[in-house]
Amino acid sequence: MHRLLRQSPGPIWQGDRHARAPRRMPLPLQQWIDWLGGGEDASLPAAPMLAAPLTSAQRAALLAQALRYADDTLLDARIALSGTVGESNELRLRARGVLRGTAHSAGALLAQLGAALATGNTLLADQAELAATLRAALPVTLRAALRSALPSAAPACQAVLIDADEARQQPQWLLELCGEVAAGEGAIQPLVVASGESGDYALERLLVEQCVSVNLAAVGGDTRLLALGEE
Repeated sequence: MHRLLRQSPGPIWQGDRHARAPRRMPLPLQQWIDWLGGGEDASLPAAPMLAAPLTSAQRAALLAQALRYADDTLLDARIALSGTVGESNELRLRARGVLRGTAHSAGALLAQLGAALATGNTLLADQAELAATLRAALPVTLRAALRSALPSAAPACQAVLIDADEARQQPQWLLELCGEVAAGEGAIQPLVVASGESGDYALERLLVEQCVSVNLAAVGGDTRLLALGEE
């Protein structure tokens, strides 16, 4: 429904949203923040694909974005749903799996990587040489989160990330990309475009909903009724 609005307020949970999300941020996101903040060498190696390496301002912008993601991510969030007696229902949010990164520049691709890390996903980059260069600069613990697709293989992804600036500057490229995604086989891959103002991706669109129902009667009874009996 949020996609039908000119400006989305973002996901709204009944009650305190953060009380239903894990208290700790995803470990890869914490490692990403530490690297951008200088916990490890955040410089990028010189390479032909990086004609314009990241500046300190770009790195600071990526760090600020990562900190926003740390506060907003709903990865592994859970909320209890109402149901009949003898049944437990819970809504969970989990990672989609593999995201396709279509960025052509280092800064844009790293921004897509940050969104993937904040949602527990892996990023599969279209630009293989650029991805290899950036992967070599990342901490060892984060390198597995950035991969590149084989030229002869169609990427098996669950969503496609698009940088807003690149989409505006290359409308023909965006049109061709949309046609390519629409013509693909299998499940529909949603196209997620970064916000024009902040450059942030809507993290809730990089997660999938999972409803878990448990028959409490089959596992020994309704724990809520047992608790009332003790009172």
